[in-house]
Amino acid sequence: MTTLALANVRKSFGGVRALDDCTLSIQPAQITGLIGPNGAGKTTVVNLITGMLQVDGGRIDLGGQDITRAPAVARARAGIARTFQNIRLMRDESVIDNVVIGFHRHETTSLTANLLALPSALRERRVLRERAAELLASFNMLPYAGQNAGSLPYGYQRRVEIIRALATSPSVLLLDEPVAGMNDVEAQELGEIFHRIAERGTAILLIEHNMRFVMSTCAEVNVLHTGVIIASGPPSVVHNDPAVITAYLGE
Repeated sequence: MTTLALANVRKSFGGVRALDDCTLSIQPAQITGLIGPNGAGKTTVVNLITGMLQVDGGRIDLGGQDITRAPAVARARAGIARTFQNIRLMRDESVIDNVVIGFHRHETTSLTANLLALPSALRERRVLRERAAELLASFNMLPYAGQNAGSLPYGYQRRVEIIRALATSPSVLLLDEPVAGMNDVEAQELGEIFHRIAERGTAILLIEHNMRFVMSTCAEVNVLHTGVIIASGPPSVVHNDPAVITAYLGE
């Protein structure tokens, strides 16, 4: 099982410090929360972890290996997967086709073999669709496999995006506001899915504005304010931290 660790990570944009000595650890088989007011730097953390942005200073380790300067593709291959604030599905393609895309890093046949539809490529496509179907079934989504992803209710589209991320077999899963726009029932159902994923040994970083959801879902919570981690610990401790209350509610 793999731990993701950030040590003294810094990032500035045009002279404005977005992250200042950010240090946090995302442990395997655990859901770790990252919360903070708008503009605190939460999505910047995700973009730095995935390699969409490069750090100005500090270090990022994955399983004890330094990936601070590794390209985004290498990080994905190493086991880091993410979802986005805005759902990014191929809306006009079927649910199962959206999930199959997630297996891309496990493909072994060449581009030429796929273009020519050689037997090896056809066999692999069949195997990947079977694996996608099994993954959908494990989250009670198989009945929707043939539907266009864009036709599903919002909450189910979120599920498809998460299942597609799981198809990469990640050791670390970054969830950027996954329950935004959901009601309490939908959020609770998704929370149960997150716990099932964590139980497999996956390290999960959950970024979310829904405080009630975070406090009931996460084993540990980190609070980011103006680029600085101001509190870390169990939800019950963080929830009552005076610095956290001030950051959200003001003096």
